[in-house]
Amino acid sequence: PGLKNKDEVAEQVGVGAVVFNDLVHNRIKDISFDWDTALSFEGDTAPYVQYTHARACSVLRKAESLGVRPLTEGYAGTEWEDAEVSLMRLMGRFPKVVAAAAQGREPSTIARYVLDLAKAFNGFYHANRIIGSEREAERLALTNAVRHVLANALDLLCVAAPEEM
Repeated sequence: PGLKNKDEVAEQVGVGAVVFNDLVHNRIKDISFDWDTALSFEGDTAPYVQYTHARACSVLRKAESLGVRPLTEGYAGTEWEDAEVSLMRLMGRFPKVVAAAAQGREPSTIARYVLDLAKAFNGFYHANRIIGSEREAERLALTNAVRHVLANALDLLCVAAPEEM
């Protein structure tokens, strides 16, 4: 209720839910539409991915308000944890996923990818402290990178990526 632009966000989530529901399925398969499923914040839905993007934005806003900035250079010698490496590898697949989707004219490839990335980031977020950790700058950089990839993937699917929800 306290969200400044709640009507705009509600429209973005609603429209995104319908569009994503169509695009997450292969083009040659029949689909059935269910509002409860499409609007769920859990599972294979646009609101789930949009909320993950908004969560990443929230972490970055909070860090900025505390005067903490993501690491922008000096990654050499950084010892990344397995969960961080997994996220980086998943993000590194994005260009190939886009190329495969374009070549096969199959947007579901991007939709399934963005769901995998959202799930991976949410798992990382719940298992690892970002702000206040000794790896804060690196984890903020990783969070910012995930935010960018989520936003770009959603944009390719013509789904908005709200910064607050």
